[in-house]
Amino acid sequence: MADLFDVTRLFEPPAVGTTYTPAGSGGSASFGYMQDGISANLQDPTQMQAGDTVTWGGVTYDVTSLQSATVTVTQANGGVTISNLQSYVVGLTDPTDPANTMWLWLPVDNTLLLNVDIGIPQLLTQGVVRDLNIQALTPITSIPYSDIDQNEDVLTLCFTAGTRIMTGQGEVMIDHLKVGDLVTTCDAGLQPVRWIGRRHLDAATLARHPQLRPVRIRAGALGAGIPTTDLVVSPQHRVLVRSKIAQRMFGVQEVLVAAKQLLALDGIEMAEDMAEVTYVHMLFDAHQVVIANGTEAESLYTGREALRSVGAVALEEIFAIFPQLRHRHMDEAPDGARRLLTGRQGRSLAHRHLLNRKPVVMAAGVVAAARAAEHVGG
Repeated sequence: MADLFDVTRLFEPPAVGTTYTPAGSGGSASFGYMQDGISANLQDPTQMQAGDTVTWGGVTYDVTSLQSATVTVTQANGGVTISNLQSYVVGLTDPTDPANTMWLWLPVDNTLLLNVDIGIPQLLTQGVVRDLNIQALTPITSIPYSDIDQNEDVLTLCFTAGTRIMTGQGEVMIDHLKVGDLVTTCDAGLQPVRWIGRRHLDAATLARHPQLRPVRIRAGALGAGIPTTDLVVSPQHRVLVRSKIAQRMFGVQEVLVAAKQLLALDGIEMAEDMAEVTYVHMLFDAHQVVIANGTEAESLYTGREALRSVGAVALEEIFAIFPQLRHRHMDEAPDGARRLLTGRQGRSLAHRHLLNRKPVVMAAGVVAAARAAEHVGG
């Protein structure tokens, strides 16, 4: 067995000149969510060829056609366009129902890497892809597995095993939480956990994908006693920043910032010493701010990119709990528990705090006084 990564379903047959748009956007041809961990059974482990099988949505399909595809992809994040992108289209047929066919688009590994956010290499598919136009198609007999075996997902948003989460029963290691447990949230009191997901990355995976290595926020790095003990999270996991600087920059005192955007601050660093890591996702009915090792941080956010990061099996589990997410328009984003800063905004905020030598999380007493002053002033 083998896994396929960065796989996108095309809902209409591939043809030169066809432009695909996100499902639900009203185009004549459309594509679905990019998914990881799609299971394939390869006769030859070094390549995909006709006669292999791919399992999608619980159905095992035969691989019946392979094509090399040159495409142009236009993406919303800054209007970035990539032309002459090398990729593959795989045609599948249900052997029990030959009329049931489907097509998968797989980019060649590493071709989607693009500096769309200055200084931070990112995947094109992190933003909302506006269209995918097929420029050329060439029938081929096989696809080298080495071209499609990498998981280039850099959007894992989660805590790490061992993180202590505040609950109605006090702090509990996230490893021990289960569906239905009541967790303390900053806005909605005790809320039941609706879904828990885990993903283990071994040393070999971290070596191949260093962008997935976690970030360590040392005790006291965010403010006085915050966190209470070292907090280790995925690079994209957002923590709460509460400060007057945030108020001046964004009009609100509290914002959520990805951990990797705070690396300029003292006491925040890549956890280079960790040979492997287990990430743990925690999902509620709505996006929440929870307390982890004494730090206010987000729960799993069900945006398009975050859902992609959990993998195909976990995605189906989430869709079973929240069926409305399956049919949500691909451009639609759920409400965040706080304002979600972009990478550039987060780095700028960190830089301002560094220059002013101010903690990124004000003490609760300072916050109360500031809010009282605002009320009097108003």
